[in-house]
Amino acid sequence: MEADSGEELKVIAPEEMTFLFELSRGECHQKLTGVCSLERKRPDRTQDIGDECDYDYCPSLFRSLKRYGPSRYGDLFTVTIIRHRCGHYGFNDGQHRVCIAKRKRLKLPAVVATLPDEDCELCQNLPCEDGELR
Repeated sequence: MEADSGEELKVIAPEEMTFLFELSRGECHQKLTGVCSLERKRPDRTQDIGDECDYDYCPSLFRSLKRYGPSRYGDLFTVTIIRHRCGHYGFNDGQHRVCIAKRKRLKLPAVVATLPDEDCELCQNLPCEDGELR
């Protein structure tokens, strides 16, 4: 997806934004087990397969995000998101970081591109007020 307008680097507060996450069972502990690893009281590594859905993946990333803070992240933690005409955000890079920041109310550096003539996939499939699909 190419942005029609320029990209902007800024610090975002994900808890104030609406994102369309596309994480699969192989990428998300919650999708795999039903419970987010950030919310567990005790570790559950019974379904670990050596991937992003493993129990330790998000807690470890959260510790790094928290330790460095948004002003010191640099390129390592910068996410790339796309703002659609409908106001929702999609991803080019950074779903896990944004999900963690949203859950834990952290701020993140982001490159934000805009698609002013395109709604997100969800809104493209919602009926308009006249009953027609967009």
